Amino acid sequence: MSVNDRPDGHTAIMAKDMADGVARRTNGALKIEVFPNHTLAGGNFKTEIELARSGGIDMAMNSTIIFGLFIDRKFDVFSLPFMIPDHQVFGKVVDGPMGTKLEEWLAQAGLTSIGMGINGFRQLTNSKRPIRTVDDIKGLKFRVAGTEVFLSAFKRMGADAVTMNAQEMLQAMATGVVDGQENPYVSILAFRMFEVQKHVTAWNYVVDPMIMYANTRKFRSLKPEWQQIMREEGKRAALAARARAEKDDLAAIEELKAKGMTITVPTPEAITQFQKTFEPLYTEFESRIGKENIELLRSEVARAKRELGRS
Repeated sequence: MSVNDRPDGHTAIMAKDMADGVARRTNGALKIEVFPNHTLAGGNFKTEIELARSGGIDMAMNSTIIFGLFIDRKFDVFSLPFMIPDHQVFGKVVDGPMGTKLEEWLAQAGLTSIGMGINGFRQLTNSKRPIRTVDDIKGLKFRVAGTEVFLSAFKRMGADAVTMNAQEMLQAMATGVVDGQENPYVSILAFRMFEVQKHVTAWNYVVDPMIMYANTRKFRSLKPEWQQIMREEGKRAALAARARAEKDDLAAIEELKAKGMTITVPTPEAITQFQKTFEPLYTEFESRIGKENIELLRSEVARAKRELGRS
């Protein structure tokens, strides 16, 4: 299994947890070897997806952002800003009809979903000033993940947005080529962004799901009872990973404060302002993502909030 994470990162821990569970329940007959740090794919997301689809590697884990770039734009539904507000809602959404849709989309690409974890919610950092409102972000330059949804979102806020890989991003922030970036807390800490960034905006603007999957031909070649064990252990590991990610997000805030970063939490009124700014974005990408998929996600979020006793 290929994972694009360091050995102690959320993705790698979830993969190893699942692999250990499978080995234990099959008495060591089925072994899954986890390769962290993107080593099987040479650090390239596109290569990783292609190898998984062709059977060059048996299993992998990726974000829906990567699936949107290299499999189908429908996965970008999870990249639309402010659709899913927090960890509790996310869990209910991916364990319901929306999660079934993700499984179907992967199946169409010859891949079988094994478990749906999370890398966290993407936050904003910058070196210039606290960002509380849309006006605060205007005129700044940010590195964003490669999806066109993010590029358009930041431009709608009056910011300049560019894409680049992680190492280029760190250099660009250190030299002032870009003012900031967006990533989950785990990445902010892992890349030691506190050394070149001063401000964090804790706004949970986009969730970063991580889906563990297998090449379908390889998966179906296994004994039926092994397939069932893999699904069960994948789900168990995913639930544990989600709980760990939520706990780690809270701990990260305190750790980043200790590292000298200021944490700004926008008010509910400011979040509403951000959401209104992004409304045209949903129409812009409707034809590529699918109106029915956007509506399904919205309805599933509303259902989750009701079940959680929220308005």
